Amino acid sequence: MAKNNFSKIFKDLETRDYNKNPFQEIHRAKTKKSDNEKQFLFWLDKELLKSLKKEAYERDCPIKEIICEGIVLYFENKNKV
Repeated sequence: MAKNNFSKIFKDLETRDYNKNPFQEIHRAKTKKSDNEKQFLFWLDKELLKSLKKEAYERDCPIKEIICEGIVLYFENKNKV
């Protein structure tokens, strides 16, 4: 490429309006929270989380719902013994 071609390219870059294209905005997912809920954070094995996400996708429900069901079943079985 000739020097003139590079000059033209740089000139175009200098005059380009970068504000013309808006950036993608990221928003937190809105979840329903009831008065008797409390946030809790814990770590899961990567493969377990992958399976959990797959199950939630297949059931078309939030991961939270599956985890809560599992905890309820745990305590129901524990109380039967």
